[in-house]
Amino acid sequence: MKPGVAASITCESAVSKAGDILATKISIEADVGYCNPFAQEIVDRLAIASCGVYDIPNILISAKAATSPSSPTSVFADIIDAQAFFAIENHVQQIAERANILPSEFRIKNMRIASKQSTMPFTFRTGKTEAAIANAVKISDYNRKYAAFKIDTVEKSDSPDTFFALPIRGIGMACAFGGSGYLNNDLVTEKQKVSVTLEEDGTVTIHSPVPSATISDIWTKIVSSLLKVPPSAVTISPDEQGGSDLPTPNSIYGSLSITTQLLHQCCTELEKKKAAKASLPITAKKGLPPAIKKLWNKENFSGIPFYTASFGCAVVEIELDPYTYKERIKGIWITIDCGQVLELRAAENTIRIAIQQELVQLVKGETISCDSVHISFVQSDAPPSQIGNLVHSIVPAAFSAALSQAIGFSIRELPCSAETMHSKTQNLSGESA
Repeated sequence: MKPGVAASITCESAVSKAGDILATKISIEADVGYCNPFAQEIVDRLAIASCGVYDIPNILISAKAATSPSSPTSVFADIIDAQAFFAIENHVQQIAERANILPSEFRIKNMRIASKQSTMPFTFRTGKTEAAIANAVKISDYNRKYAAFKIDTVEKSDSPDTFFALPIRGIGMACAFGGSGYLNNDLVTEKQKVSVTLEEDGTVTIHSPVPSATISDIWTKIVSSLLKVPPSAVTISPDEQGGSDLPTPNSIYGSLSITTQLLHQCCTELEKKKAAKASLPITAKKGLPPAIKKLWNKENFSGIPFYTASFGCAVVEIELDPYTYKERIKGIWITIDCGQVLELRAAENTIRIAIQQELVQLVKGETISCDSVHISFVQSDAPPSQIGNLVHSIVPAAFSAALSQAIGFSIRELPCSAETMHSKTQNLSGESA
């Protein structure tokens, strides 16, 4: 996989006859470039994501970061975890196939349970995971297609004829969490603050670094709704609250969802003060409570690593031309649980943009088109969490799973090429003959 961190990840697991993952050994080697100040954080994040959303009683994770003459790699939140999710989701897919269990059922069976009962060192507030998977399975008709395509693959491998008139089909699934507000970094726990001031003339000022236009609109709607003021009376100014000097951009630590929650708390406090007829102007300031640090144990490298976490499940169906091996994605189905969706259209646009970015990275020298993209959200009243990184963690793995089923050979890295797919298929056909 490209971009971001060049990493090699291997997974080995012991699985019971009933389909329970009993133990997993994971080895991570990442190339972080020359003199990378974020090397430790990159390795830590890869380790945290390496087991995906699964509960495994016994794990052994070895993670190494190696320097090289190349330029330092990025630490953007959208892609920092993607390598690890790609590895574990492909691994889980192969286990399900060997165990002869539907991949959707295998994932639910091994999904993380309530944090108090979990044996994992890392716990996540991922919400309605089973509901998200069930919805993705339903809207994509995954189970039926998976069974049918699996039969087609077996028939092709048993046939001496290496040319087929019908298209070669495959369908794949992948799941991942999307963490926001990495608690292992003090910049999140100590610098995350926001304040809101209700002026005498009825205007409201949000003291915070100015976000994107979309987030600004969401914040304006929140303040307007809670404080009963017109949207035109709300402004965002980075002149106070101590947050204007944030030493790193929000994109690194996924802190926008935290700021949104703090903004909501500020408005709630102002609403109470306003009802008590406090003299104007009045200001409410909020930050993460000191107790938030206790959620993550730095010394033991365990606990809750993210302030909030979303969950996503993607299903990708592909079709290959039997002669040219030209890829065509027939459909992409994505279901996400990200808590309360504040702006549905903006959330959908974020996902579609991320999908287009991934379609460029899947096959060497090509941009795969897909006109059938279906996006749905699980209804939830939980606090909102960010979704920008989810697509980068689930679409590549779902695509490789679909491609692997279609050609009857496991695709373990992306981007791939038509030449590779054709040669692998020919080798398998020669072996079966």
